[in-house]
Amino acid sequence: MEAKCLLPEDEIRGEVSHEVSRILTVIGMDECHIEPIIDKTVIIHSALRPGLKYRNIEMLVPVVIYFYCRFEHIDLDEKKLLLNSMIAKDDYICFIGQIVSFLPVYNERKLEQSIVETNIEIIK
Repeated sequence: MEAKCLLPEDEIRGEVSHEVSRILTVIGMDECHIEPIIDKTVIIHSALRPGLKYRNIEMLVPVVIYFYCRFEHIDLDEKKLLLNSMIAKDDYICFIGQIVSFLPVYNERKLEQSIVETNIEIIK
């Protein structure tokens, strides 16, 4: 039987799968979220230029988990996420800030939420 040589994409997907599964298990998220997060991470990883520090899977996965949870309206304990990730808090915050600037939908949602909260405060 001949050993099958893994393609780089398969290796990346395997590493991403391991890291996503590990983090989601530790933070107590449902397993049904594993595959969508893996898929999004692999797509983002392939879109990032080689040599960028945020292309590192251990740094990328927590940020993808963060945005996945925000877009799916899932509560996330960021403190627990960071404690169980290999990304420094400063890098995490910086990377999220960089990504948010490219996500008009996310910015619109935050603006809408802010307006709703302001309106609730005015009504009270």
